[in-house]
Amino acid sequence: MKLLSLGKAEFFKQKSRSGACEKADSGQTAPLLTLPYELIEKIIAHLVLDYVPPSKSNKNSKALRYLYRDLFAISRTCKVLRNAVPDDALYRTVILNDKYQALKFYKSILKPHVHHIIKHIRTVCVNRPMDDSPSNVSLGNAGFSYSTRSSTSKPWDELLLKIIGLIPYLQFVILDQLPTSFSLASSSTETSRAFQLVLQRPGPVGVSLIPESGWTLTLAPSALWPLGNINHLHLSNIIINDSSLSRPLVSRITMLELTGCRIRCSPNRLAEYFSYVTSLTLDNLREDSEIAWARCFPRLQHLTLGLVGRVPRNNEFVPSRLIPAEYNYAYSSGNDEDASETVSLANSASILEYELPRIAELSELTVYAPPTCIIPRDRPQYRKEYDIFAHIYQLHHLRALNAIIVCGEESKAAIWRTTTHWTTFLERRAIPDNVDFTVKSYYDDRTLYHRACPVPAS
Repeated sequence: MKLLSLGKAEFFKQKSRSGACEKADSGQTAPLLTLPYELIEKIIAHLVLDYVPPSKSNKNSKALRYLYRDLFAISRTCKVLRNAVPDDALYRTVILNDKYQALKFYKSILKPHVHHIIKHIRTVCVNRPMDDSPSNVSLGNAGFSYSTRSSTSKPWDELLLKIIGLIPYLQFVILDQLPTSFSLASSSTETSRAFQLVLQRPGPVGVSLIPESGWTLTLAPSALWPLGNINHLHLSNIIINDSSLSRPLVSRITMLELTGCRIRCSPNRLAEYFSYVTSLTLDNLREDSEIAWARCFPRLQHLTLGLVGRVPRNNEFVPSRLIPAEYNYAYSSGNDEDASETVSLANSASILEYELPRIAELSELTVYAPPTCIIPRDRPQYRKEYDIFAHIYQLHHLRALNAIIVCGEESKAAIWRTTTHWTTFLERRAIPDNVDFTVKSYYDDRTLYHRACPVPAS
């Protein structure tokens, strides 16, 4: 049973490759198969880590597609390589590229003999889900796509909810390349069997909503509640207004990630809707004042801020080649009328200095900052407005402060690797002694510096 549907041409291509490999097993052995079985397993394990590093977010559906395309190609080559790919890696993520694949996948998981495979599924990624209007046109980067609804086809929302409800150990649902007209719930969803299946799930799920590239999507009131019990929500390039939060959730979201989102609702409505959030991530901020929205989460304990985009791209000290490609793309797209090329990291640092002490329960702060923030004071390139560490001196109630220095491969050599460098750099920056302070490199997730809070004498 193939859980991910392949086109006919691709299927027969894979089948011919499989037959060729079986012939190689009988006579001509492929070079990879001459290696010990343990080495083959390690090669595949490294392939997985190359695509999905443990330090990076697992919401990049493009990287996931490439990974599982290669894993399936490897597993279909011959029995030796199929056995070397563990089921939990092969079936961990299911990627559905259209409604036809989703329907075939749904019919597959209803069959009893695939239940041992379903238990390995942790993530379902749906690309470009279309709504079910009689005729639907969705604009995209390379033109448009047109679809018609058959009277016998299952609606998208019902099909998706049934898939979610039938996978017992599902942890994350990614809805990628959403059209601007997409809405998850129909008028009958609340009373449907699909919605009841979702409510009966044994545990919560994480949800990621990502619109089509270059577009911004307004969060519809019916976009979240049909998904049932949500504990982790990631929104990318989404507008949140009062109407978006008009329908109460049936779950308690504790982790919220906002990437390039615009908040256009009242603070009281935001605080009421996300009253259980304890972990908040604000990345690709459109305006410096958006940091102040962190005060709207009464239970907030862990705050992550992506401040890489606060440095103008035309600044001579931060050329684009020193910043990873994903940050260059996110922060220099030019599609946002609110983004300014003259914004300064100093504005963000000043707001941090003023706002964060007012969040009473905040215990851990993580800041993604550009290399500009770690230029020593005695160097000509030093600029006070970029020295964010000099502004965080009132955070005595913090338990931990983490700084992630975002640098590309070409600048990794310039990042200090010794404790002596960091001790000298921080000696005149008044980071409280009662705060655990850690500095890591975004490029390789290596800990560059760590200062533990002294243990009080008993």
